Amino acid sequence: DEKPFIDAVLERPGLDSTLISVGNYAPFAEFERILEEQEGTFLAPGLSLTRSIYRTAGAQRMKVLLDGHGGDEVVSQGHGHLHELADAGRWMELWRELRGASNTYGDGMLGMYFKFLTVYGPAWRIAKLRGMANRVLGRPR
Repeated sequence: DEKPFIDAVLERPGLDSTLISVGNYAPFAEFERILEEQEGTFLAPGLSLTRSIYRTAGAQRMKVLLDGHGGDEVVSQGHGHLHELADAGRWMELWRELRGASNTYGDGMLGMYFKFLTVYGPAWRIAKLRGMANRVLGRPR
């Protein structure tokens, strides 16, 4: 619930604020149109809500919009950071970071760790290097 943070911003003197209600939000109202624009399925469950908010803000000629989008990335390094750690072979750091991800996604740390190890671990790297060497040397796969 972001309400305490919203209230803290609204308490600032000299601020002319307008809250945009999302009470009648219909999540699938524009689904076909968004699906076409995105050229297929997409991972953005709040996209239709965001579009509705932006449309309302534009119609009201708002100059500044605080919508909270990206807030998760501000307080964490995001799920992509875990992939970066694994790809760099920073396994101990990955293990430490997985605690937060485990709590967020409800998955066990060990299971998540093994998934990263399977994709980015030594066996995968050796196979990739072997394939690259075979291509360079002109050997069949």
